[in-house]
Amino acid sequence: MVTSFVARTLLVFVLVTALVTVVESRSKANLHMLRDLLEERRANIEQELEALDDALSTRSFLEKLHRNRRRIADLSIAEMKSVKRTRCYFNPISC
Repeated sequence: MVTSFVARTLLVFVLVTALVTVVESRSKANLHMLRDLLEERRANIEQELEALDDALSTRSFLEKLHRNRRRIADLSIAEMKSVKRTRCYFNPISC
C-alpha cells in the first residue's frame, strides 16, 4: 500500500517535470487543461494520504487495545494466583 503510494508520487513527479519542460510550447487552453489535471491528481493524492493516516491511526489504536487486553489478562491471572495462595494459607484443607 505504501509502495504503491510512493510509486504514484514518483509518477506524478515525473509527469510534473515533463510538463514543466513542455509548458513553453503549449497554448493557454492546453496549459489550463494540464493544470486542472494536476489539481485533480493532487486532490486524489491528498485523499489517499488521509486514508493512509486513518489506517495507521486505527492500527495503532488496535495495537494499544491488544496490549491493554494482554495486560489485563496477566493482572487477572496474577490476582487469581494471589487469592489462591491466601486461601490455601488460611485454609489448607480447601486446597
